[in-house]
Amino acid sequence: MSRGSLPAHGGSAPLRRPRTDFHAVQLTTGIRHTCALSSQGKVKCWALVRPSGLGFVDRNSGSVGNSPNEMGDQLPFLDLGLEVLQISAGDSHTCAVLADRSLKCWGRNWEGQLGQGHGSVRPFVDANLPKTLLGSGVSVMKITAGGWHTCAILQDETLKCWGRNLPNGRLGQGAVEILGKKPEDMGDGLPTVDMNNLRVREVHAGLRHTCARLEDDSARCWGLNSDGQLGVGHTETVGDELVEMGAALAPTELFARAKPGASLEGLSVGEGSSEGWLLLQHNGSLGLVCDDGFTDAAAQVVRWVACRDVGMAGGRALFRDPASDPSLDGAVAALAESEILADSLVCEGTEIFLRDCAFQGGPDRTGEEPEGREDD
Repeated sequence: MSRGSLPAHGGSAPLRRPRTDFHAVQLTTGIRHTCALSSQGKVKCWALVRPSGLGFVDRNSGSVGNSPNEMGDQLPFLDLGLEVLQISAGDSHTCAVLADRSLKCWGRNWEGQLGQGHGSVRPFVDANLPKTLLGSGVSVMKITAGGWHTCAILQDETLKCWGRNLPNGRLGQGAVEILGKKPEDMGDGLPTVDMNNLRVREVHAGLRHTCARLEDDSARCWGLNSDGQLGVGHTETVGDELVEMGAALAPTELFARAKPGASLEGLSVGEGSSEGWLLLQHNGSLGLVCDDGFTDAAAQVVRWVACRDVGMAGGRALFRDPASDPSLDGAVAALAESEILADSLVCEGTEIFLRDCAFQGGPDRTGEEPEGREDD
């Protein structure tokens, strides 16, 4: 993980491990520092001393890890009081989710990125390092530290972000004010990011922008967009105005959109009547849908749970299994075993899911019927 200084005349220095009994399960890299989390829930950090989030160095310059005898057993653990579940290194700060699902952050804090209600630097991890308070009854599930800002997914799968926000709205609050430098900014006073009532499954903070993966498997990004880093087909900043968040926050274009006026030509389930591959024929091309995106096996399905969402993995099931749902009566169970109706779907070219396309194969149905099946 660090080799220290290289000898002056050829060869290479012996590998310097954080510790002989340190089994790393997570690595995180900031701009100029690195941290490792062990299988025992302990943390070590190294590289640039200041400004950084190393948490232990008592000097104002230099680095840790660029000279012999600084790594391995010589590199100290950070005493966070509890075992650590996750770490994330930002530009010049670091945050850790502890075993009790609380959060502690240290390092540079000029923009309130530590979320401690002030702007003072906290270079040391010690008994006086306070927890970052995100609200009463709140548990932190995942953390990401970015460029002078930080975001956390909470136990209800909502998202809170704090730190630098000027001038690009990277906190997703529809404004550019800094959050985290005043006591009233944090705790219950810190609002969640408006994701249009979609649960947040994953979040990553960049230098000046933030991206989240939501329950519908879409990616939504906000903040600086000068180089198209939000992936929405333009270079305008998103998130610095209130009207840009919530339902207005466009998904990142990761999948080819349907051509305007294109129609779904056919849908079939493998070679058998109850199980196999779910295939979609569209624009003369036949391919798998409702695949997790990793292996073909992920798309092999039983018909009544044929697809979590046609085209994506995160939606509702098309059919419910009558054997596992006693609320389904005989008539509904018969419907649950009926054929998949998916012909004559017309797409306008702006849809993210096939279920967003108009269904014209019968009475126009939208959403989920009481019987528990979706036709569109």
